Amino acid sequence: MDMDQLNLNALKVFISVYKNKSMTEAAKELHLTQSGVSQHIKNLEDETELKLFDRLHRQLIPTEDADLFYKKCSDSLHQIENCLRELRGEETRLKGPVRLGVPIEFGNNLILPEISKFREQHPDIHFSIQYGFAYQMTEELLRGQMDFAFIDSVKVDPRIETKSVFDEELELCLNSETAKKLSRIRNEKAFYESLDYVAYQPDGPVLNMWFQQHLGRKKMNLKIAAHLMDVRGVAMMIHNGVGAGVLPHYLIEALRKENIKFYKFKGSGKTLKNRISLASLKEKTHSAAVLELMDYLKEKLTR
Repeated sequence: MDMDQLNLNALKVFISVYKNKSMTEAAKELHLTQSGVSQHIKNLEDETELKLFDRLHRQLIPTEDADLFYKKCSDSLHQIENCLRELRGEETRLKGPVRLGVPIEFGNNLILPEISKFREQHPDIHFSIQYGFAYQMTEELLRGQMDFAFIDSVKVDPRIETKSVFDEELELCLNSETAKKLSRIRNEKAFYESLDYVAYQPDGPVLNMWFQQHLGRKKMNLKIAAHLMDVRGVAMMIHNGVGAGVLPHYLIEALRKENIKFYKFKGSGKTLKNRISLASLKEKTHSAAVLELMDYLKEKLTR
């Protein structure tokens, strides 16, 4: 294709649609009509002769071509914006404090490594990072003590806006040696109720979510051998043979590198997912450093 035909606005629309996985959300972000966004994408697909998105069951799924195109476009446009700021003599160094909240294992495994990379490019930023549960972090947001936070699927105060950024895959696990001793593993109510469990709360809501997903049952008669509100603690209890429990996939992979391995129940085959959202207070004025980091993390998590 002729590069003269490429429309810079269409590229910006493509980047927004790709990040949001939604033309409706992209239209809101760019203050355009949904039909205008759709037309930009159609024109871009025609000009590049690439299929950028599949429309499946009312979901917008980026193609492999879109994944590569997004990475190249996003990086290039960011470089152009920085170049223009330099030519205009504008301040390009981000600085100042950024206060954010994260669930402990999600933060340690996925957020902190990205923040470390981000700070290499912006050494004048100071980070204040707080671990906590969703209800704790939303309270901090409402008090203005936190710029943004990552929270799971909970109902939040209407003054807080959320943007889905990551689907946390949850697996039911058991100590590998214990699993070998079981005569036969069956995806049945009676089998699961014969096991001991490690839960996050006494009534095992996350366990019940797993069984509803894989057995279609809202309530199971489970023997909770121990409960503790710490993901790595639950993992260690499972590893030490106390019982079965639910763990996020990224933690299982991180522990595997430490030579700690688990048996993962297959269930019905459809993975249980817990949606993680980036939450911030509506109408709050954020510094350039906060805005840049939020955009950076949203991009890395949704890529």
